[in-house]
Amino acid sequence: MNIAENESYASTQATRPANIKCHGFLEGIIHLSGKEAKVLCDTGTIGGSIVSAHFVTPYGIQSIEIAKPTKIHMAMKGARSESQKECSVEILVWKMKMANTKMIIGNLAK
Repeated sequence: MNIAENESYASTQATRPANIKCHGFLEGIIHLSGKEAKVLCDTGTIGGSIVSAHFVTPYGIQSIEIAKPTKIHMAMKGARSESQKECSVEILVWKMKMANTKMIIGNLAK
């Protein structure tokens, strides 16, 4: 999808009736601190980005303890967790680079 198509798609989405909810998601590959990672972009996520502890640990991405644990509420009823760590990574998506992006470290299942 080129930029013009993307802008056209975005403008049509903005006119969607209020009673129709978007349940879209996007998955793909990005680079976190130079390491290839699978990503799931959830349009319903509020508050922050989560990276798996199973990704951070083997690649030696430095994490820090946070003073107040961050609560994580998943889509499933009763699915709750909290994280006491975060990391700062460089995100590279195609030609776009975002340095020093904070991510919550969570114990994600598969």
